[in-house]
Amino acid sequence: ASSEPLTIELLDRPLEDVLDFISGSAGLRVERGQAHLALGAELAADAPREQLLQRASNAWQRAMKSFPADEQVAAALMTLASIELERGDADKAREYWGALVDNRPKSELVPTAIYNYGRSLEQVGQWRSAVEWFTSLANHLAADELREAAWLELSRCQAHLGDARQVHYLMDTLDAEFPVSTADGQADRL
Repeated sequence: ASSEPLTIELLDRPLEDVLDFISGSAGLRVERGQAHLALGAELAADAPREQLLQRASNAWQRAMKSFPADEQVAAALMTLASIELERGDADKAREYWGALVDNRPKSELVPTAIYNYGRSLEQVGQWRSAVEWFTSLANHLAADELREAAWLELSRCQAHLGDARQVHYLMDTLDAEFPVSTADGQADRL
């Protein structure tokens, strides 16, 4: 109330942007539904965690929709997957990792998305599907930093599937390609 009025000229902008700019400048947020608009106060930093996660998810999704060709879409997909994991929805997180792998195959984040997808499958006991993802990662040209982890996870999956011969082959290859030098690393392999 004590500041001078501000004139905003918004030409050829989508209605969503206009509403966000105007309401945001007043410290408000707009919730849009199919048949309604609702203005409310911006969330406080001490708002319930679920509300903050939902707000962050909405903002990332809106940014991806507004700028679908931007190079940051890959980072947005990874962030959305992290938000879904925080909410306990691993299936939705896998959708975002899969979208990253499918739609941004040249992104430097693809190896991490593949690894996370595979680990998530392991956690729910989907060993065969996890083998496919870890095999893809082990063969990925840009996966240098995660190649050792991919081989180790492949070994774990094959052990759960009961394929001792494949586990033996994978562990021999792992030891030859990535010799272990720490006690923790040795314990992990054992």
